[in-house]
Amino acid sequence: MYLCQLLSPVLTIFLVTSSLLVAADWPNWRGPLQSGVSLETGLPDSWSPQGKNLLWKAPFGGRSAPIVMEERVYMLTHQGKGSELQELVLCLEARTGQVLWKHAFNIYQSDVPPHRVGWASPTGDPSTGRIYVQGVCGVFLCLDRQGHIIWIRYLAEEFGLISTHGGRTPTPVIFEDLVITSGLTSGWGKQARGGHRYLAFDKTTGDLIWIRQPGGRPHDTTYSTPVLQKFQGRTLILDGNGDGGIYAMTARTGLPIWSFPLSKRGINSSVTTDGQRIYANHGEENIESSDMGRLVSLNLSGSGKRDAKSELWRANGIMASYASAVLHEGRLLLADNAANLFSFDTA
Repeated sequence: MYLCQLLSPVLTIFLVTSSLLVAADWPNWRGPLQSGVSLETGLPDSWSPQGKNLLWKAPFGGRSAPIVMEERVYMLTHQGKGSELQELVLCLEARTGQVLWKHAFNIYQSDVPPHRVGWASPTGDPSTGRIYVQGVCGVFLCLDRQGHIIWIRYLAEEFGLISTHGGRTPTPVIFEDLVITSGLTSGWGKQARGGHRYLAFDKTTGDLIWIRQPGGRPHDTTYSTPVLQKFQGRTLILDGNGDGGIYAMTARTGLPIWSFPLSKRGINSSVTTDGQRIYANHGEENIESSDMGRLVSLNLSGSGKRDAKSELWRANGIMASYASAVLHEGRLLLADNAANLFSFDTA
């Protein structure tokens, strides 16, 4: 089993190993369950840069997290300076740390600073071995296992994607034959008004399948990554929006099912779900007051209305703007902006 930890500003990946374990894929941000929880057992409970349980280290890193798929580590980082600054997709051999290939692409039409380049994590598709990457200026790539471009879309030019100094970029998700991403866009016709829109592409060809704006006027750029959840015979997209709401949409069509207003600013953390409830958090002003921060438990079958059927419970004053909660055995773990770790009973 590989355990990946990304440290900044040290910019080093550490991998630890146990001879009794077989490596398992971690093909997307927060793992195969999209929850941050690994089902592996018998893992080492400690390691150190000095050598304890250290298999190898490599001088790469950045803001995003690596993924592990088919004995390879993939990550998004950057190279170069000034006008030569580029985003860089890296592929390393998981057992040795050897660099197998690199793919660099330019940054343009954005004032994002170097330390915010390479924000989103790559997403792997175990069924094909392909990698999907969204860059800070809207370059959306599909690469094969050897690092060759299968297709490329330019979201800024094609859809009016906005890239800002913040560099906030969501990580793509894969649903069956689709790869889905989002961002703040402004285009023509019905899409002239700026909005937080979701785009679904055919993962094989890169053709656009659907584009939706479920929410209202966005308050922020956000980097909440969608979570997929099967519920009542269909798969839903669950996500925080730039308008401060939590949304449930059908993954096949992008049509909204319900929304729940939560914050006066955009939602940056991703939701967590147990298949019946959704847990969402933020650290900005609450929707109905000037109080800061809230954690809520929402009914997945609710109407989205602010009533007892939809909102099961809340914890006010939890200012967790950026961290996503981890759910395990009836406990919800959440770190706030001041690095305090809270444990909540999910019931």
